[in-house]
Amino acid sequence: MTTDNSNIKHIVIPDDYPPVFLDSNAINRLRRVPNVSLKIFNDRLTDTDELIEKLKGAHTVIITRSSTKINSNVLESNNNKLRHISILGTATDNIDTNIAKHKEILITSTPDTHIESVAEHALALMLSLAKRIPQLDQRVRHGEWPRGNITLLRGKTLGIIGTGRVGETLKEIAEGIGMNVISYSLQDKNSRSKDHIFGNSSSKKLFYDILRESDIISLHARLSPETQYLISSEELSFMKPTAFLVNTARGGLIKEEDLVVALQNSTIHGAALDVFDQEPITSSALKKLSNVILSPHIAGSTEESLSISLNQVVDSVIDNIGY
Repeated sequence: MTTDNSNIKHIVIPDDYPPVFLDSNAINRLRRVPNVSLKIFNDRLTDTDELIEKLKGAHTVIITRSSTKINSNVLESNNNKLRHISILGTATDNIDTNIAKHKEILITSTPDTHIESVAEHALALMLSLAKRIPQLDQRVRHGEWPRGNITLLRGKTLGIIGTGRVGETLKEIAEGIGMNVISYSLQDKNSRSKDHIFGNSSSKKLFYDILRESDIISLHARLSPETQYLISSEELSFMKPTAFLVNTARGGLIKEEDLVVALQNSTIHGAALDVFDQEPITSSALKKLSNVILSPHIAGSTEESLSISLNQVVDSVIDNIGY
């Protein structure tokens, strides 16, 4: 007696590295769904061809990493079998949404699960910069007992670029510890390039005023062709030499080579990054600088928010298994 596999829906997680789904309660729920086969790859993707191979025959792909690019080559090579892309997170800048829409592929995400986590991480990075915690920890471990000034955040000006829910939550937290907060929204700007993203000259002036006036700049904008390299050498030159730059949004918002030069030349005092142009970073010059703090794209990965997000992904897959 042969088994009819025509009704089996194949679900693939091609990029569970480092593992978040593997052996989670959420994924175990999905394994119990009838007529579903599940493949989880917990190694690092190397190229588009490998991704295409892993997605052969898939009805649903679950994307856990923003570095996984669901581009035109991936979407056009899947023989129209892919029906659903479920994202762990909210951003879709790694997906060719135009082709997905044309092919009627459903895209779902996990909104609002990481807001507090990312805002808290941005604050933690700000505090680590201001109090020089990583450097002092290492010096004490090496037998030193250093002295020197650290920075008080109370009374300082925080400039928030991007006024979505994460930016607004960080504003509340920062004001709670006595910081002055100014912010800039990039929404509803009909533009084609960074030079015109501000919509009009007064808007651009306001953006540069925020860079000029802030003691800390924290980025919370979405990545798009218009916001690519929103912060480059020109913008860095407007910042105070005592200022810090924090990015927990998307690596592509900052031109990293320009940031390296600015940190080396003391154009700004320091930076803290949770996201990078290429992830994971390997030979980046950032790793050699003492005035930058690096964390591994982990801002939204608190135990609480991750559990909610994983279950939302599974819910979206189960709800749309017949799509």
